[in-house]
Amino acid sequence: MVEEDKEELGDAIKEFNRGVDTHIEGKLEISLKHFQAALPTFQEFGVEEMIAGTYHEMGMILQDMGDYNTALDYYQKSLQLSEKKGYRAGCAKTLFQMSTLYEDKGDILSANEHSQKSKAYATKKPGMLNFIIIAFLFGGLYAMGMGLLGISGNAANYSPPFLQPELWEVLARVFTSFGSLFLVIGIMEVIAGIGLYRLKGFGWVMGVLSSLMTAIIIIGVIFYWYLSKDNIQEMYKVK
Repeated sequence: MVEEDKEELGDAIKEFNRGVDTHIEGKLEISLKHFQAALPTFQEFGVEEMIAGTYHEMGMILQDMGDYNTALDYYQKSLQLSEKKGYRAGCAKTLFQMSTLYEDKGDILSANEHSQKSKAYATKKPGMLNFIIIAFLFGGLYAMGMGLLGISGNAANYSPPFLQPELWEVLARVFTSFGSLFLVIGIMEVIAGIGLYRLKGFGWVMGVLSSLMTAIIIIGVIFYWYLSKDNIQEMYKVK
């Protein structure tokens, strides 16, 4: 983007901000003109999130003016762009504002419908995040189980049918030696899953820490297992 383009886009953003400020001050017609001045530049550069935001702001002004039908048209345009970009916060904000518009019109059913849709967008989690949450919860419970098995000293007596006996022999020794560590990692992963489900920052922190610890342990176990095989022992001269 050349300097002239950056300057033009910067001027449009200033117009947008002036529109927000004058709307707060109650200068509705002046505010609308600022947004109308900013919109063509956003459209020219294809800045769809700013276009959606401008439509939303214009809808709010027109709603305050009592022009509900035109306001609803702008809200619909804003919502379509936000949905296209996957901008869930924008969808939630516009749907909530649409619920207030229907409430102003006395259409309580439509107001409640759009309010519920707004809440759904505000709390909806991406599909990948749901997968990560499930992985942390199940992984955490499994690690806790293995930790308790190791602490109890019964790991050697348990042989999963899906693992090679020699591999489980190594794992059993690891679980017995580091049962407490596996228990702690399992608890951390469960906390991470709960935190991510509730969209809390500590969920990411616990997730990263437990993942790093798990990765280090897995690499160590695999390396130890290979070293325990006869041909690798000879290669490394492990006695």
